[in-house]
Amino acid sequence: MLFHWFIAFLPPLLILGLPRLVTKLSGKKSPGIGLLVAASAVFAISWFLPSPTIEGVDTSFTTHIVGGGLFSGFVWLYLLKHLRLDINLVSLLYLFGIVSALGAANELLELFLVEVFDYRINTHETNWDILANTIGAVVFTIVLGVTRAVRSRVRSN
Repeated sequence: MLFHWFIAFLPPLLILGLPRLVTKLSGKKSPGIGLLVAASAVFAISWFLPSPTIEGVDTSFTTHIVGGGLFSGFVWLYLLKHLRLDINLVSLLYLFGIVSALGAANELLELFLVEVFDYRINTHETNWDILANTIGAVVFTIVLGVTRAVRSRVRSN
């Protein structure tokens, strides 16, 4: 039950809290919450997507691709826009850092809930979860790159 409350409150916390936090730390005005709303939407949708069985274990692989990797991609893009940074190789390393940090925090939260509250979560799929988070971030990067290339071609014509 505790874990479900976390799921329900993460999107509003993100939308309301991250702009204030980053504005306070950076001194720069927020570019709006559109990307954070998108991040929250993919996070919420991810809980309803079917995931494959891997090596005989029910996983949340698809949930982590969408709710971990794509979610992190939207948060990363929001931070880049907020801080007025360009998308380049260094900023892609930031995306890997964000998806890895959020993925690790999620796995630690799951372990904490299992050990302290005897919550029933399969913690034997952690490696698959980390892989899925990373795949989601890579997919986000590829789609973003293709989208930017198409926009650039349309503008030049």
